[in-house]
Amino acid sequence: MNSPNGNSLIQLFTEGLQSVLPSNFMADLIKIDDHYIWIGNQKHKLLKNLKVIAFGKASSTMFDSFVNVVGKKYISDAIVITHIESEYASKKYGEKIKVINSSHPDIDKSSLIAGRSVLEFARDCTKDDLVVILVSGGGSAMMVYPEDGVTFSQKSEYLNTLLLQGIGEREVNVVRKALSKIKGGKLAIELHPAKIVNLILSDEREHKINAISSGPTVHSDNNESAIKILKENMLWEQTPVHIKNNLKLSSNTINNDNLNICSKIIAGREKMIEELKKLSKKYKYDSTHVLSPLLPSNFDISVEMLIKSYSDIYKECRQGKNLVIGTGEIPIKAVKGGKGGRNQHLAAAIMHKLNIIPKFSFAALATDGCDYIKGYWGACVDRKIVDYAKKLKLDIENYLNTTNTYYLHEKLGTLVDGGYTGTNVSDFYLLSFEK
Repeated sequence: MNSPNGNSLIQLFTEGLQSVLPSNFMADLIKIDDHYIWIGNQKHKLLKNLKVIAFGKASSTMFDSFVNVVGKKYISDAIVITHIESEYASKKYGEKIKVINSSHPDIDKSSLIAGRSVLEFARDCTKDDLVVILVSGGGSAMMVYPEDGVTFSQKSEYLNTLLLQGIGEREVNVVRKALSKIKGGKLAIELHPAKIVNLILSDEREHKINAISSGPTVHSDNNESAIKILKENMLWEQTPVHIKNNLKLSSNTINNDNLNICSKIIAGREKMIEELKKLSKKYKYDSTHVLSPLLPSNFDISVEMLIKSYSDIYKECRQGKNLVIGTGEIPIKAVKGGKGGRNQHLAAAIMHKLNIIPKFSFAALATDGCDYIKGYWGACVDRKIVDYAKKLKLDIENYLNTTNTYYLHEKLGTLVDGGYTGTNVSDFYLLSFEK
């Protein structure tokens, strides 16, 4: 049912995505010789051993790209934490590269195996090691090792439930850090006295590096409070007693100021936005508008903000074909038994509420290639589809209230199929209209 305009938005997104694939930019960023490895204009002396840890949704593509630039001969040891569904195989590199298949977004025992393995790897590192950490969002779920006093099953059950409560990823990660022996700079302590160089692909709303994958190998933020966040979001009272007790006992202060850590964000949403702006000319847009990233808040408020932005642009823009680029990761409070993803949910809300623009196409798509449900990037809708939904007498409000938007898009043929992309720089919201 997707219209030609909708299909062109998906094509535009797909082309723009190429700019943030590690294979397309790592070679321009990294250089190496027998004495130094260069990251941009920063140089790091090669020590006796060069070791690599990669985790997050882009771990395998980041690692492949890093090896292609640096060469296998320089790497003495490595561990890659990747998706459980990934076909990535350690035989590609031999025994010195350990690959752990893990899970996302829910936590399972593979996450615990990954967490234990990366801890063991870190504890074997010495002052003779330069450890390059390839970081992308998603590592929070893919590596788990609980603090004393909480079992793995207690922690995983609690965090899997917390993910559905509609609070921001950064806020969830503060709770994860408090319950973890890895996150919040704790893995960096285990790596000491090795030198750490973090190369970070950011999906974070303000590029806060200790929030990306819960910041296991960067300096901790000792001002964060899991208890405060849970209370502010009215989730403290429903938190199980054993979790409460652990959070009360755990210290927020982690002394890792003396660690040798260098961190660099190597790409983020801005890189893809710039590429989309360039591509807009190819797709014959007369004007392109870029919105500020949507910060997590109440979903309905976020939608109202988007609708107002779209309405203001429509009223004030000049005649012609217009493209509006938005980004963010709006959390959804899910109803038990509901099926969908945050992009499917947002696309349904936009088709339900965007009334001021007579003809439009809107796509909400995940750059990591998984809108909560494997095999779907998100959804793409337009005015014709809105009219078709009315003809079918579909109750869009009910699909939203029950967080069952997958079934709405399935009926309308508006799901966007796709697999994992090998990158992760936030969700993108693309609106196209002609005035």
